[in-house]
Amino acid sequence: MQRLIALGLAFYSFFLIKTNMPRLPERIPTHFNAAGEANGWGSPDSLWVLLVLQVLVCGLFLGCRF
Repeated sequence: MQRLIALGLAFYSFFLIKTNMPRLPERIPTHFNAAGEANGWGSPDSLWVLLVLQVLVCGLFLGCRF
């Protein structure tokens, strides 16, 4: 069941990135300081990197058996 939920969330993240990419500005905030102010900027393509990291981390945790 957990794998199904993780897979569903990954597909949902993919869908959100794919559908909203044309509407995003050229620069998006990628890092925030402790006060909640943006202090790091990147291109919208950096969202694909976050999706890959999401899938890798979920795979790692789902693969660990305690």
